[in-house]
Amino acid sequence: MLCLNNFVDEMPNNHLMKNNYFLSKFFFLLMMVLFSPLHKTIAQGNTCAAAAAITIGGACDAGTIGSTVEDAPLISGCTGTFMREGWYTFTVTGGPLKITITANTNDRNLFLQLISSTSSCTGLAQIACANANNTNNSAQTETISATLNNGIYYIKVVSVGTQNNDMTLNSLCLTVDNDVCTGAIALTSNTSCSPTTGSTIGANDNNETGDCTNGTENAVWYQFTAVATTHVVTVDGIVGFDPVIGALSTCGTTTRPTGGACVNGTGDGAVETMTLTGLTIGQSYKIQIHDTGGDRTANAFTICVTHVAPTIIGFTSTGNCQDDTITINGTGFTGIIASDVKIGGIQVASITSLAVQIIAVIEQEQQELLLVKLPGTASSASSFTVNPNLGTPVFGAGATSTRCQGSGSVTYTATAANNTGLTYSLDASTLAFSGNSIDSGTGAVTYAAGWSGTSTITVSATGCNAI
Repeated sequence: MLCLNNFVDEMPNNHLMKNNYFLSKFFFLLMMVLFSPLHKTIAQGNTCAAAAAITIGGACDAGTIGSTVEDAPLISGCTGTFMREGWYTFTVTGGPLKITITANTNDRNLFLQLISSTSSCTGLAQIACANANNTNNSAQTETISATLNNGIYYIKVVSVGTQNNDMTLNSLCLTVDNDVCTGAIALTSNTSCSPTTGSTIGANDNNETGDCTNGTENAVWYQFTAVATTHVVTVDGIVGFDPVIGALSTCGTTTRPTGGACVNGTGDGAVETMTLTGLTIGQSYKIQIHDTGGDRTANAFTICVTHVAPTIIGFTSTGNCQDDTITINGTGFTGIIASDVKIGGIQVASITSLAVQIIAVIEQEQQELLLVKLPGTASSASSFTVNPNLGTPVFGAGATSTRCQGSGSVTYTATAANNTGLTYSLDASTLAFSGNSIDSGTGAVTYAAGWSGTSTITVSATGCNAI
């Protein structure tokens, strides 16, 4: 009986333990269902209002593109039929910024849409799109590069084509283009400072050959084309930004123009200047800027490039014809070449150039009053006339004529294009006969009654390049 009672007592206990084990398994499975991520069914930022934030120059993003509802603005401008979309947003400060958007997928046809706004999710308008690879279900990368002013922007990552399934976005990255030398932003040199606002927001230090960084300074690049042999680069940092500047002649080399060594002569919120000399007119030069501590700052500085404009004080010339020389006096002439010196828009043939004087050979005839001009804003206060070349004299009566013997007068009139004067003469034999004569100004010949024979009348014309 005792054994039987023990057996009966154990049965309920075993049954209870099995039930408890079942409940534990059920609770564990329930927890797995509740807390397991569902990447394939929840899209990243299904609407503008839910757009996932991404930072220029920050970490790349990734996710699942799964919304089947296409929100405005609808995709356009690039090939593709809508299937799925996901929204991202970023803000530009310290603009304009030249940025590149790069997205990558391995399982769908990827379409990128860049959207501007007037405010958060308001005034949305497509400003660029990309779908260079229109193949379905393939690994592909799409990029958009744009220069953007300050404001809120959106990126729609869209799956297009024929596959009505979610798309895996492997990466979405925003980078500034001018944090590498080859992406340098172009500046124009002026005779006075015309500042351009710059930022180091989104910049990454690429520690390029010949630059002024060691790998942590997050520099940006600018470039200008020399219009003089000397230029001055001025960078004015805001409070909290201590600018360092340097120059390269070419990306990827250590070659610097004279004066282009890294400069950090002032401190926080101060002005740095760099004077570059011996430059080649027409060549591009690269300028690198960063904060000494590597700060990424919006509207961190202004930059301008200036040069001294040539000034014309006056000029003299040996004549007003082609191949005559004109001597131009003034200042700031160093480095000027023949193609820089123009008379009425036509460059001179050759020059001898000094800092304060240019001796130029006139290249071509003109028929008007012209200004002598040099690069920049330099032009002469007075005009200079370059006369056209002289034409060949032609007699109105032709090259030959006849008359009967007897006294009388005949005027032989000639013309020559662009002449400044005509002079007539009679051959010596005719003049030697008593009574024969010629008016050198009009070409009128007086013949004596007894003269017979051949007379030669010659006309000489004066003007540019007379022979």
